[in-house]
Formats: sequence, C-alpha cells, structure tokens
Amino acid sequence: MSSYALLMFLPASQEIEVGAQGGMHFEKGWYVYVGSGNTKRIERHFNDREDKKMYWHIDYFLQKGKPVRAYRYEKEECPLARSFERLDQLPLGASDCNCRGHLFHGDLEEIERIALSQNPTSVFKKKVD
Repeated sequence: MSSYALLMFLPASQEIEVGAQGGMHFEKGWYVYVGSGNTKRIERHFNDREDKKMYWHIDYFLQKGKPVRAYRYEKEECPLARSFERLDQLPLGASDCNCRGHLFHGDLEEIERIALSQNPTSVFKKKVD
C-alpha cells in the first residue's frame, strides 16, 4: 500500500468549514497530512481548480492551505501517521481508521526531518507556471 505525507502552508489563522464537521479553527503555519493513495491522488491535492469536488477532509483544508511538497512511501498510512505524533495532532482525516487524526501542525524543520526519516520513495513539489 502506498501512502504519502503532504506538506502544506496555511498563510493566516482562520476558521475553515470541513464538510459535515463544520467550522474548525486552524493556526497559521506548517501542516502535514498523511494519506493513502497513488501518484494521481497526490497530484489531485496539488490541483487548485476552484471547481474541484470535495471528497476528503483535506480537500476542504486545501481551499485555504497551500500544498508545497509531498513525500511518497511504500508503507501503510497509519504507521506513517504515528511517526508525526510528536507534532500537534488534529482530529481530521482519519475517519476510516482508529487514529485520532492524520493532520499535524508544527515546525517546518521538524516536519521535514520526520518525513525524511521515514525513507520516502519519491518527492513531489508544486509546479510553478
């Protein structure tokens, strides 16, 4: 099973409507979301079209947060998410498992240190036009 860690930046503290969960407050700063899926799923997160359908909790966050980089792994999603648990963990993105959440907020250097320590098989970066 493939999984990924999506590095994102939220430029301002704000409340974001997250589907049925309603409004959630997010602090300005760096976030990492751990998900499962292939390269197409990762590329979808980098698509900033306004008409993109909202399928996952992270889609709502990405209306305001900006994806910067994604690390892809050949490991299960939940063990990968547990590697980020020393960061601030938010109850989002884990509705299909027993984890508290798969979205984490923290320092950029710490997020990247953890992401790289998990031996990614590839790294995706936002393409600039």
